[in-house]
Amino acid sequence: HGYLCKQMELNFSNGTSYEVTYTTEIIPTVANFEWAFKDVPGLVLSYLIKDKEQNWILYRSTSIDLNPITINQFDINNLILHKIQAYQCC
Repeated sequence: HGYLCKQMELNFSNGTSYEVTYTTEIIPTVANFEWAFKDVPGLVLSYLIKDKEQNWILYRSTSIDLNPITINQFDINNLILHKIQAYQCC
């Protein structure tokens, strides 16, 4: 399945720029997963990072799995989780 894509450029004060390709056909359910993409109105499919010396690196998705991820697919540190829950309860 091909997604309709859009592009935008993000420029940061340190001279770094991101050339972002994204689709609005898929909206992430977690909006704060990556600070650099907080203003992108869709799912980022690729991005090119360039520094002020024009060194660059490209990240590109090769597939998308839309199946939900359950909590049991993650390793959870139960000691830390217990401390967080105890802190939140009072």
